[in-house]
Amino acid sequence: MSGTEDWKRTYANQNPAQRLCFSDATDDQKLYPSRAVYNVQAGDQDPQILNALKSKNVFIRVYDTNSEKEWQNAKNAGANMLATDQVSGHDWAEVSKDAPFAPRS
Repeated sequence: MSGTEDWKRTYANQNPAQRLCFSDATDDQKLYPSRAVYNVQAGDQDPQILNALKSKNVFIRVYDTNSEKEWQNAKNAGANMLATDQVSGHDWAEVSKDAPFAPRS
């Protein structure tokens, strides 16, 4: 869940065992104790913060990876999810050729 900080905090703090989705945090200090998704814009990711979060099994999403350089930097930093507006016609916007899903027809 993304949106305003108030929405995310309210959702993250209500019935954690029964939730159906996660609230993200754009500030690594606001992740704990009830959030598991760190959401950062391409170019703003701090390698030290990402390494610390990876060791704690936090899901890392980097968005606006709209160039090959931004995509590769986020991928090399260990982001779990890369978000881009440049998928169609850009060979670099690929994580794996062995994805478990069949292409849509």
